[in-house]
Amino acid sequence: MTTENKPVVRSEIALVEDAPPIDAATTAQPPRKRPSWFLIVLPLIVTPPWVVLMSLYKFVEDVFSIPAALTAAFLLSAVLLAIRRKNLPLKWALLPLLCWIYECTPFSLPGPFDELLAVGGSGMDVFWAWLKKPEKNKPPRGSA
Repeated sequence: MTTENKPVVRSEIALVEDAPPIDAATTAQPPRKRPSWFLIVLPLIVTPPWVVLMSLYKFVEDVFSIPAALTAAFLLSAVLLAIRRKNLPLKWALLPLLCWIYECTPFSLPGPFDELLAVGGSGMDVFWAWLKKPEKNKPPRGSA
């Protein structure tokens, strides 16, 4: 048996012939969602009242670090701003976000290395995000 005599269905030909040509415009990724200005300043708005609230409780004094929580909020806002300006993926904000959540909770690992590792790692992430070159599909700077 040979497959040379197999009848060709018109719909199969139409699907192949009517397909649009593949070019760079059809394969380009959609633009990334950028953080809003409200999301960028939100850690700076939420953290100071939270720090004041946490400092009122006596049992939290030993495990809660006010400078570390404020620094983590600043670093999270800085990396969100870098993501917005350079059109970076949101995964750059994962480490600073986890650091901010960790520093704002009333538990801690014993010793001074706790804040050093958390805030230091988050700071390096922010540093590398600001050094990274902007993505090519970046929208104009003034666009929303």
